[in-house]
Amino acid sequence: MRRLVADLETLASAEAAGLRMQTADVDLAVVAGAATDLLRPLGDDRQVTLQTDLRPAALFGDADRLQQIAVNLIANAVKFTPAGGSVMIRTGSDDGFAVLEVSDTGPGIPEDELAHVFERFWRGSNGDRATGSGIGLAVVAELAAAHHGTVTASNDPQGGCRFTVTIPLRSAI
Repeated sequence: MRRLVADLETLASAEAAGLRMQTADVDLAVVAGAATDLLRPLGDDRQVTLQTDLRPAALFGDADRLQQIAVNLIANAVKFTPAGGSVMIRTGSDDGFAVLEVSDTGPGIPEDELAHVFERFWRGSNGDRATGSGIGLAVVAELAAAHHGTVTASNDPQGGCRFTVTIPLRSAI
């Protein structure tokens, strides 16, 4: 319940432009690594392997908010990946952007639902496979936007889905 309330407060603050950002130089690889370490026990409990390919991606941002993005994406991937599956967390930089990519070997997202995954309280047809409020991805989208970035969702041709967050490497927030 505390997590739900905190997510709702974050979402409301971000949407009202009242989100207070504590910005500094941050390496997205370090942030994603810490989020992965935090969620590794959840992966172990669900028999889902967390794999990483963390390359440096220095940016100017709020480390706590960036970790919230990573935690939400990784936790979602673990929740929707069946036992024996895996979640891959990648970071790096590409053409002036820091990139965080979280992909899984879960069922993927039906194509007609991809456009809705960042809407608050929206839970798709796979929503009954895991508990949740339906606001985690809306929080991710708002926090990415607060960093002048974007987040996209897509399905991998081999199965599973991929969430990609891109944030300018050096942008004044």
